[in-house]
Amino acid sequence: VLNWFRLNGQAVATPSAAAPAAVITTYPEFLAETLRIYDELNRDYNLGDLVPIYRIRRAMGDRLSRSQFTEWLLEMQANDLVQLMGGQVPNVTQDQREDSITIPGNELRFYVRRL
Repeated sequence: VLNWFRLNGQAVATPSAAAPAAVITTYPEFLAETLRIYDELNRDYNLGDLVPIYRIRRAMGDRLSRSQFTEWLLEMQANDLVQLMGGQVPNVTQDQREDSITIPGNELRFYVRRL
């Protein structure tokens, strides 16, 4: 096959690196991306409408600050778009806890449920 490519003068195409995702700068952008990621994770991993917050945060990566993510997710809850839920979380790791949300009173919110 390599000889055939050499004889025909064709280069083998290599996949290019994917362009980095755009930074999220507004609440409407955050809202749309959060709901898209929620639906994707819920569908792909059969999460029963309880998507871990840490998975959404990690899917967004460095596209916004940690504090902005927390603020806007709490705003989504205040606008009755999602419910942030706690409860017993077996086998939670420290990094999963850190990537979730702790509200005043040291209550961990680990899951998002879309309303």
